[in-house]
Amino acid sequence: IVDLNGSTINIMPNNRSYYHGFRIQNCNNVVLKNGTLIGDVESHTGTTGEFGYGITISGSTNVKIINMVSNKMWGDGINISGVSHNIDLDRCICEENRRLGLSITNGYDITVTNCEFNKSGTIVGTDPKCGVDIEPTGPKVDNIIFDNCKFNQNYNSGININGNDDAIVEYITIKNSEFIAILKYFLNNDLYMILYFLLFLLVFLLLQ
Repeated sequence: IVDLNGSTINIMPNNRSYYHGFRIQNCNNVVLKNGTLIGDVESHTGTTGEFGYGITISGSTNVKIINMVSNKMWGDGINISGVSHNIDLDRCICEENRRLGLSITNGYDITVTNCEFNKSGTIVGTDPKCGVDIEPTGPKVDNIIFDNCKFNQNYNSGININGNDDAIVEYITIKNSEFIAILKYFLNNDLYMILYFLLFLLVFLLLQ
């Protein structure tokens, strides 16, 4: 059990294409709780890569992440990979991460409860800029439950699910959750979206 007891840990400005605030790899029965991780997305000195993670869970079982904040990472707030299973995220917040709030690339029996994945990709963003991305690199991602979660103000999707011929995604449950899109980031950062919005507004007015 690692109890940060309300501590805040800041990632020092660096030029690395990847890093891990906490890396839980090939472990069993781990609890990480009660802390805040702040990344370097606003002070990163490099320009390459997208794999700066606040919390990485890889090839591990029976892991609980409780009451953790992982914000402003060069890549993702939390990454789950390496055939991890029996993973519980509870009361976690991932905001303003450059790429994703949460990425799940390999794992099963994952429960995400009372969590928030907000404003991904809105600061120096890189694709896919989503709250959550489920995109397997291994055999499959299976039995994922999101309950009472928020996916708000992300640059692109609240949740992106993308299987392929070599990897299966199945049994994804999303319940009691909130999705709010935000237009202002499109308007501030993408001229195309401004023009699209103005065209939509013009057509709407003409039809009245």
